[in-house]
Amino acid sequence: MLLTARAQLRMDAGLHDAAIADLEGALVLDAAEVAPALVAGLHRQRDAAREAGNADIERAATLRLVEVLTLQDRRDEARAALGEWIERDRKDSAALQLLVELDTLDERWDAVVKSCGRLVAIEQGDAQTHAAMRLADACRQLGRPEDAKAGLEHARRKQPGNVEIRDALREVYEQIGAERELARLLAAEADETEDAEARAALRRRASELFVAQGDTEAALPLIQALLEARPDDLGAALLLSDTYLALDEVDAAAGVLETAYGD
Repeated sequence: MLLTARAQLRMDAGLHDAAIADLEGALVLDAAEVAPALVAGLHRQRDAAREAGNADIERAATLRLVEVLTLQDRRDEARAALGEWIERDRKDSAALQLLVELDTLDERWDAVVKSCGRLVAIEQGDAQTHAAMRLADACRQLGRPEDAKAGLEHARRKQPGNVEIRDALREVYEQIGAERELARLLAAEADETEDAEARAALRRRASELFVAQGDTEAALPLIQALLEARPDDLGAALLLSDTYLALDEVDAAAGVLETAYGD
């Protein structure tokens, strides 16, 4: 084929960009025949760009190389090329996302966790949310939900109002028995919840968890808020009384019970 022959001549002459353009054109005409030559050409273009210190061309050649290798089901080679580039530019989010896709195809969940952890650290907004969800899913696949905790907490700090991240973190806390962290999260969720019944349920559970952990000071304002919203809530009154007793505030505990049961 004329294009591939010319591409070889141009490649040998060091005209890598022109050679790749010829090979890309030939690929449209006969993908099966031309793909191996394009892979070899992209390797040479990438290596030449690296030697010349041209990171932009090196990156572009690498990503195209990964695409072509993936289309040929040569994912191990694609992963190796991509991993080599990522070690040179550890904050290349597009490259990391591509690596996540490759590793997900082969169910390499440990590798997915590692890459998604990096993405959560460097991304923002929707991209960070997506990476956090992929991280949580990979950890579930491994049966190690605790490994998602740090990444989800980081995403939560960056996006405190993101419901998807909050719910994923809540699930992790519940699975690993992180009751103090769960209580804090539920208390914050209650403050964000408009529905009165749902808000009360969240505050009740959060306060119970705080009490179980011995953190009566954290539980106290939550229980007080429950009673302010529903003065006839006997369960909340009893919980508040027990909390005051735990704080050695006997008179306050007695006052709560007197109010709840009447004089």
